[in-house]
Amino acid sequence: MSDSNLGLGEQALSRAAELVINTQLTESESLTIDVHAPGLMPMQGEATGVHIEGKGLTFHEMRVEAVEVQTEAVSIDPLRALVGDIHLSQPVAATARLVLKAEDLNRALNTPTALAPFQGVTLPCTDKPGTLDVLAVHLDFPAAQKMTLEVRLNLGYVGEPSQTVAFTAGILVDSNLCIQEMHFLKGYELPLELAGPLMQRISILARQRAFSWQGMAFQVHDLQVEPGAMVITSAAQIAQMPS
Repeated sequence: MSDSNLGLGEQALSRAAELVINTQLTESESLTIDVHAPGLMPMQGEATGVHIEGKGLTFHEMRVEAVEVQTEAVSIDPLRALVGDIHLSQPVAATARLVLKAEDLNRALNTPTALAPFQGVTLPCTDKPGTLDVLAVHLDFPAAQKMTLEVRLNLGYVGEPSQTVAFTAGILVDSNLCIQEMHFLKGYELPLELAGPLMQRISILARQRAFSWQGMAFQVHDLQVEPGAMVITSAAQIAQMPS
């Protein structure tokens, strides 16, 4: 929506919100925020909704090719908002659509921050104690609704030398992510007693539809894959603007 379709109060809040988000982005090709608050609503700290559209947005270690967000009614502190401090008075519900390119996902997934939760993971269903560390992850989207995953990890058992394991998995993207095939790379095979439990663990992770990030909780409603990119449609509960 152009500024000509917004009131002066709406324009001021919209530009303040854009300023806040832009200062937190490492890179931004385009970003438009429209705060819909007709009449005296801006002075009262109320808005009927906020619409956000962006392309090529990089926040911390994650780049999003395209994003579109539509919120429900929003309550903010109007004085803080006008000086660039967007503080939500209460959580707000929203819908979001994100386009993520494979190369951007791979770059983000292989950062120390993303890999940290997958270090020192207890090995499932074994008769001796051990852990695994994920070393690298690579995703590819070769065709519509098809995904390939390659993972390299390090296995360690108490009192034994560690070993590196690598495998690829073919995944069909439907209502859930379904692993169709899984192969270990030559020279990096996994012991048979761990192959089944590991595949089961990956299947559980693939079916996960809820995640949180920067004060926002997401529930994925639809997942589409096209060559080179993934499109996610989700509901979101936003407690605070990203910081």
